[in-house]
Amino acid sequence: MNSKRFTIVRYSVIGLAIIMLLGITIYQNREIKAEEKIIENKVNEVTEDIVLDATKVYILGKPDLYQDVISLNDFEIRVNTDDLVKEKLIDNNNNFKGYVKVLNDEGAFISVDNMLINNINDKDYVLGINNEQDLYDLKYIYVGDDPKNYIKYNDKMYRIIGITNSNDLKLIDEENTIEENFGLSGDINYLKKKEELIDEGYKGIFYVGYVRSKSNDISNIMKNEKRNNTYTVGSPKLVFSFSYPNISDIINSANECTYNSLTDININNCHSYLINMLTNTYLSNAAEKNMLYMINENNELIMTKLEKNIQVKKVIYVSALSKYLGGDGSFDNPYVIE
Repeated sequence: MNSKRFTIVRYSVIGLAIIMLLGITIYQNREIKAEEKIIENKVNEVTEDIVLDATKVYILGKPDLYQDVISLNDFEIRVNTDDLVKEKLIDNNNNFKGYVKVLNDEGAFISVDNMLINNINDKDYVLGINNEQDLYDLKYIYVGDDPKNYIKYNDKMYRIIGITNSNDLKLIDEENTIEENFGLSGDINYLKKKEELIDEGYKGIFYVGYVRSKSNDISNIMKNEKRNNTYTVGSPKLVFSFSYPNISDIINSANECTYNSLTDININNCHSYLINMLTNTYLSNAAEKNMLYMINENNELIMTKLEKNIQVKKVIYVSALSKYLGGDGSFDNPYVIE
């Protein structure tokens, strides 16, 4: 009897020991897993240095996109940290919402909790045609008589012509400006100046190439605006802080534009908000015989001679990664950025 009781007790003790050992093992495994998770999180932790290094890899991995600007001095490149996640260069950007500013090979993270690019209504613009994926080609364009493309910047009203592949906004000033130093006879790329003037925006690449008046194909017009060709003096790509609107901007902003040559274009056959606001102002493109294009008092596209003290509407770039403060793009409630 005592032997039987002893056996029961012995097995009970053994069972309890096994249960305790199992409990300890399970606890230890949980602790190990928890420690491994902490170590894994530390390994995968996204730091500012990691974000900056990932940005360099991102830029270097897109030579076709950044080849025009990567070697330029005093030229700011902005990369959305969302894009670093999409490219799997960082695991997440939960603590780094915003963009990385790269200037003269130096990078800095800029925190922006609510960017304009995420608040622009995509129903208000259309895909840009002939987007060759260069940094300053327009991937989106505003068209029609009165699109919701108003934006207030530095206490001035502008309209958004389009959004570039670099996520910059191409803006045109609502107000006219008198340009005193326009250019010299024979100097087709008239925006070349001894000293660059700094305006409200920041440096971007503007296309100001020569376009023949007999041109009637928008694809060729845009290619001539942005490339060297046999008719262009110098390079039509200018790194500048401002320019003027292009002929292609006028054509692309219209829902329909019918013309046999450029000088056929007017407010009736190429109607849009843009040509309507360009009365008596000059454009960026050169024409034959040392002439330039302008929109006259009847809102017709004509060729005219080089002059000084001309009337223009300036075009600038600002970043769509800027902080969004409000607005819906309408005249009464324009977009506002910091």
